[in-house]
Amino acid sequence: MMEPQLNTEFDPDPLDAQIWGLIDQTIDNQEVAELETRLASDQSARERYLACCNLHADLLAEFRPPVDSPASASPVLGSLADVFRGIDDRPPVS
Repeated sequence: MMEPQLNTEFDPDPLDAQIWGLIDQTIDNQEVAELETRLASDQSARERYLACCNLHADLLAEFRPPVDSPASASPVLGSLADVFRGIDDRPPVS
C-alpha cells in the first residue's frame, strides 16, 4: 500500500497574501495601496477581506491570553490594568 504524498509547499493566493499581510502588518505602503484599489473595485475581494478579518477576530477571541497574563500587556503602553486596578472599588463621586 502506498503512503499518501504530503504537499509541504504552500503558495497562497496573492489576494490572501495581501490581506493577511495587512492584518499582520507585514506589507509595505505600495502593497496596501494595491489592496485598497482592488477592494474598492472588486466585490469578491471585499467579501474575502471580510472573511479573513472575521477569522482573525474569532482566533483572537479564542486564543488571546487572559487579561491577567503578562503576555496580554501592550508593548507600547504597558499594562494599564495595573494602573486602574481597584478604581471601581471607590465610592461614587457625588
